[in-house]
Formats: sequence, structure tokens, C-alpha cells
Amino acid sequence: MMTKEYITELKHRGNGDIANLINAQKDVGSIVFVLESLGQLPADFHADFLYGLLEHNHAQVRLNAVKNIAKLNGKSDTKPLLVLYKNENDTSVKREIVSAIGRQRKCANKPLLYEFLNDTDPKIVCQAIRGLLVFDNDKEVEEHLKPLVNHENEMVRTVIYKEYFAKEKSTYPAFYIGDSLTILKQIPTASIDFCMTSPPYWGQRCYENGGIGLENKPELFIANLLEITKEIKRVLKNTGSFWLNIGDTYKNKALQGIPWRIAIKMMDEQDWILRNDVVWNKHKGAMDSSSDKLRNIHEMIFHFVKSKDYYYNDDAIRQNPQTTTVRNGAIVSSSGVSGVRYKRQIELSTALSKEEKYNAMRDLEQVLQKIQNSEIPDFRMIIRNQQRATHSDSERVSGRAKELKEKGYYFLFYNQNGALPTDVWEILPEDTQNREKHFAVYPEDLCKIPILATCPPDGIVLDPFCGTGTTNKVAYDLHRKSIGIDISEEYINIAKKRVAQMQLNLL
Repeated sequence: MMTKEYITELKHRGNGDIANLINAQKDVGSIVFVLESLGQLPADFHADFLYGLLEHNHAQVRLNAVKNIAKLNGKSDTKPLLVLYKNENDTSVKREIVSAIGRQRKCANKPLLYEFLNDTDPKIVCQAIRGLLVFDNDKEVEEHLKPLVNHENEMVRTVIYKEYFAKEKSTYPAFYIGDSLTILKQIPTASIDFCMTSPPYWGQRCYENGGIGLENKPELFIANLLEITKEIKRVLKNTGSFWLNIGDTYKNKALQGIPWRIAIKMMDEQDWILRNDVVWNKHKGAMDSSSDKLRNIHEMIFHFVKSKDYYYNDDAIRQNPQTTTVRNGAIVSSSGVSGVRYKRQIELSTALSKEEKYNAMRDLEQVLQKIQNSEIPDFRMIIRNQQRATHSDSERVSGRAKELKEKGYYFLFYNQNGALPTDVWEILPEDTQNREKHFAVYPEDLCKIPILATCPPDGIVLDPFCGTGTTNKVAYDLHRKSIGIDISEEYINIAKKRVAQMQLNLL
């Protein structure tokens, strides 16, 4: 009886016994069984019979012959495979031939693999891509692979993003010139970790080649921008974040409320989750000759996510905590809390029982000891009828209300790694990069907190209105890969220059 164990024994004899076994088989199923049972082939394996099977009239035999030829560790002959490829009608066999040629890892095969990239079968194209990926840091290979990011087939685009772009060691941004919506639709679903952008503001500038922002009515601008945010949501991973910086516009003395009109529609119509509405205080605004309203010096930055399970590294953006000190013999926290006032309040309290006072004083001493040991940087103590509570009075709503009622006090502890930034950012819109012809005031500091907090170190950053590439430059500085899209070739060229100059500075 023919078993896998018997086939394995024959395989290691190395004297052509497998070829004799296959020649003795009368039916296709038995031949296929032998071929499928070969497993890894020894270095001295006699493989001539496999090439003969390439001419078999049954596709399954040809397919398994090709699979075993691919196991010959680069010693396989390419010519018979190419002959079969040109005459083969079975697509599965053709795909396996491309895979076998790729697995040879021969530089001489690169022109063949380039040719396979033009095949109409996307699975053959994907096999060719994988065959070329073994040639690391090969500029010629890169020139053939990068255009496939715009391939008409989503499977091919997905392979390029996940197997080539994600594999690429360089974090140099990939810039694309064209309409944002058109290019976004070519990006595979759930392939981007982070998006941050500042679209052209409605009715404020005439950008090269037109584009969004030139609509006659704000409603049309909002509708067009929502088409963009819909695609951004599609390409974002479930763990991804989208940060949208958008300014407002006046029309006939009426502030249009565009930022919030967009944000609310994104939540109501596209099911985005809004995590923060950040106020960017620019400290100074544009020249304003109005005498009947206040000067406008802020813009909104919205942080949206797709799901509750989004990536967030709070430690990456916490501000360094101040150190504990000893003042007049007393332990003082980083913000000046020594515990003396709390002790006095406990002693004089008429709302605490004797037992509660004892417990409060004991626990306070333990907290102060932790401050002295640098186990915690700071704290606050809430005592019944003494401090303004930081919670609801309802015990059903707040666990702290229950704790205050039952114990008479509770503590609030600061994070050991420092405090998180607030939702008001004081960032000057200075043009410190000499951006030649681009005048949008989008500073680099605006991107740092979002990228550090919500883009994984190995993540991909996207800016669909990249302009002169500020988001991409910061992503590069923070060692993240990125994609920048803009309709202006002039702006893209400036963006490339900025990153290239940064590379020279590093050198």
C-alpha cells in the first residue's frame, strides 16, 4: 500500500525511485497524491521527472509538478516553466509558475517578473510582486513596484500597501499628485493607521488647479468635504484616528459655523466618534479691519475615531512631572501640597466621626509617605463638607460620591508620568520653514501630539490635503511612514524638497 511514509522513504534514497513510482501509477489521483506527499526535497533529489510532468494533460499534475520544482532552492530551470506559462490555459498553474520563478531569487529573473506585473490576472501580479520583494533596497525594483499603488485592482493595491509599503524600511513619505477623492478611492480598506489634514478653507484662497474650497455655497463645500471624510473612514483601520483642522469663514457678516457643521454631520451621518474638540489658540490672526466684532485668533481641531478600541499612547505626550521637595521639614508635592491644610481640616471637621478622622489622618500620612518616596507626583484630598467635590452627588452615578458618604474622604492621584496636555493648544502659526509660495499657516507643532499619541511607531500616516507636506515632514521626523496627496504639483515639489533638506541636515 502506498503511504506518505513510504513516499518519504523513497524520496531520501536519491536514486530516482520517486520517478519510477510515479511512472507506475495508472491514474491521475495517485500521481497527485505522490506529488503532494513529497514535502521538503533533499539537496540531492533527482528532479528531472518533474519537468517531464509539465507536459502532462491533467492540470492538477502540472500544478503539483510546478510546486515541487519551486522547492529546489534556486536550482530549478526557468526555461521549461516559461514554455509552460506561454501555453498554459489553467490560471492556477500559471500563478504557481510565477511563484516558482520568484522563489528562485535570481536577479536574472527580474525582467520576467516585471513582465508579469502587466498581466491581467491580479493574482499573477501579486505573485510577481512577492517575487520582487526579496530584492531589498533595489532601486530598479522599487521603480516598478511603486506605480502599482494606483493599480486598478484592489487586491494588487492591498498587497503593495501591506507587503511592500509596510515592509519598506525607509520612512521617506510617498507623495501623490491629483484629486484627493480620486486617489483616496484607490487606497485599500483599513490600511491606514492615522490621518491628519487641514483642507482648504471655504472661499478664502484660490489654490492652483482649483479643488475643494471654491464652491459657491458653504453647503456644497461641506458636502464635498464629507465625501472625503467618508473615504478617510474607509481607509482607516478600526484602531485609527483622524484629526481634522478646519477654520471658519464669514459671509455677509455672518460667521458660517463650518467646523461644527462638518463635525456634527460626520457624527450623525457617518458614525464617527468625536473624542476631543481642541481649540488652537494662534495668539494672532490675520489682518482684520472690522470694528464691530472681536478678532478671530483660534481654529478647531477635531479628533475622530472609528471605534472605541482605538490606539492611544498617553505616555508619549504626558508633560514631565515636577519633583517633590521638603520645605520647613514638611513634604511638599510638585504643586505645593504639603498636607498641613488637610490635617487641620480633618482635626476641626464636624462632619467626620472620630473613627473617620483617625482613618483619614492615617491614610493621609501614607499618601505623604508615597510622595516622599516619589511613588506618586501629586494628589488632592476631598473631605466631606470641606472641598468642592469633583463628581456628581448621586451615589448611583458616581463611585466617589459613595466613597465620600461611607468614608468621609477620598484621594485624587496624579499620573506618575505627568499630566496630559489640555484641549487648548497655544501654538504660533509662524512660517518657520520658508515655504516659498504656500501661505497656509499649518505649523509643525500642531501635528506632534496627534502623531505621538494616536499613530503607532510602525503605523502609516495619511494627509489627503498635504500642501507643502507639514504632516509628512513631522511623520518623517517621528519615524513614521506617510502618504501625502495634493492637487498642486508645485506644492508637492516643495514638500519633497523640505523632506530632502531634512535628510541632508541629518547627514
